[in-house]
Order: sequence, then structure tokens, then C-alpha cells
Amino acid sequence: MAPPEVKEQRKQEKAIAAQHKLEKEQAEAQAKLQKKQEEKLKEEQKQQDKIAKEKQKEQEANMQVLNYKQNAQQIPYNMLVRTPEKYKKSVVAYRGQVGNIINESDKSQTFSLDVVGDGTFVVVEFARQKQDDRVLPGDVLIAYGEFRGVEEYSNTATGAPVYMPLIKAKYLEASR
Repeated sequence: MAPPEVKEQRKQEKAIAAQHKLEKEQAEAQAKLQKKQEEKLKEEQKQQDKIAKEKQKEQEANMQVLNYKQNAQQIPYNMLVRTPEKYKKSVVAYRGQVGNIINESDKSQTFSLDVVGDGTFVVVEFARQKQDDRVLPGDVLIAYGEFRGVEEYSNTATGAPVYMPLIKAKYLEASR
């Protein structure tokens, strides 16, 4: 049997070893927790960066739309009709009231737009997105788009040929 001092010393060594083991486990747990927190912070930063990039993209898209609309010309109707080749592919803007819906599908609408208020119409083709509302007769709007030339259409009442400027609209905006 070991003398009492040796027993006491072994007991203290075991207590010290247990204390060291506990401290090591606590340090490992602390390191693990810190690593998780760092990973969480990195993930949050990634999300914030993603949101910031999406916001920047949206702002750039809004600026492009705004620039497109601001640069659209308001060419007098009679000039379009008299000299269509001069203005072909020009970006134009026309405000008016929707007359007839000429053609419609899930993806596009073609309609006449009374731009002067006296039955002077342009034809507007618009490639509709899912979020876009349908255009209805009587709607008042501004069509922004590219002038494609003068096209022949049939008068719905008489069947006689009618020549109207064609606008391939990129944007439609409700107006008052």
C-alpha cells in the first residue's frame, strides 16, 4: 500500500489532469462556437452583398428605363406619315387613348392609339410580360418605343385600307 502522501499526490495529479481536460474541452467548445459565429457572420455578409447587388441591378435597370423614356422623341404625327423613312428606328413617345385592340395573345398586344384626339391613330405593338396588365379600349397611356414605319391596315367598319404609323413599344405608362 502506498503511503498517504503518495495517495494525496496522485489525487492532486488526477484533479489537475481533470482540470486540464475540462479547460481543453472548454477551449475547444469556445473555438467551435467562435467558428460558428464567424461562419454565420460570413453568411450574413454574403446575403447583404447579394441584396446590395440586386438593389444596384434594379437601380441600373430603372435608370435605363428612365433614360430610354427621357430620350424618346415626340415627332409630330404628320412628319411620321409624310417622311417615315427619315424617322424609322427612332425612339418615340406618344400619349393617347386606346382605340381598338387589333391583336392579342398571352405574350403581346397590338392596339390603335388616338394620339391627337381626333381619330388620328398610331398602331402600337407591345410584348407583354406576365406582370403587365392588359391594355383595354379607352385606356389613356404613353407608349415608348421604336418607330417601325407606316403599315397598311383594314378599316374595321368599311374594310378600306388605312395607313398608320407602327410603334414597337418597349414601355407603356398609364397617363391621365
